[in-house]
Amino acid sequence: MFAPSIKIGEKRIEIRQVDNFQGVQDDCINFCLTTIQGLHTSLNTPHENALTYDDFADQRIVLISDEAHHINSSTKKGKKLKEDTQTTIGWEVETSDDWETTVMRIFHANTDRELPNVLLEFTATEDLSNEYIAEKYQNKVIFDYPLKKFREDGYSKDIEVVQSDLSPIDRAMQTVVLSQYKRKLFNAIGQDIKPVMMLKSKTIKDNKAFYELFIDTIKKLNVNDLHRIKNGRPEM
Repeated sequence: MFAPSIKIGEKRIEIRQVDNFQGVQDDCINFCLTTIQGLHTSLNTPHENALTYDDFADQRIVLISDEAHHINSSTKKGKKLKEDTQTTIGWEVETSDDWETTVMRIFHANTDRELPNVLLEFTATEDLSNEYIAEKYQNKVIFDYPLKKFREDGYSKDIEVVQSDLSPIDRAMQTVVLSQYKRKLFNAIGQDIKPVMMLKSKTIKDNKAFYELFIDTIKKLNVNDLHRIKNGRPEM
């Protein structure tokens, strides 16, 4: 199997994906891919072959966090996370109740002052209007690329907003029809595409309920429903 690698100077370094950092190869870049939810769960409810806080002790780690606004759960509430130099993990808490504390415990696990850990954060929606978050990042922002400039540089498409007075489930059916229409248009010119729909609810409970309603409605969808939705008429 081909192993990805990068060239550093005259030497080529192999990149290995690992589940944890126990027994890693020192002559490789050991890469662990996870989610903040999965990381938080693994570290605070340890189980076999999962990541533990011990994996990060005395290790030089580069944390790369996408959608990094999710790791400011404590800061945005005004909670100060203070370093505790009396503990080996670097934080005064023994358990992590939130994602931010979990990440910070990892970040400060390596006590080498000359080669400390690195945390690189990427997000398009950081709430710098929040005074606590603004204070946290006032001397940490490396590059600020606003969405407006991103669009002006041609890296995104314009979004067309379509409004409707129909019920949420009827709007979902409209989305299905538009999605299939786009698919047929592209098929007509020999392009095989797969349009993506995203239906969002406020809570997980609401999302599950709407998903069940969506599946049931799709199964019962008929021509009369399509005509009614096309003409913008609510269900009687």
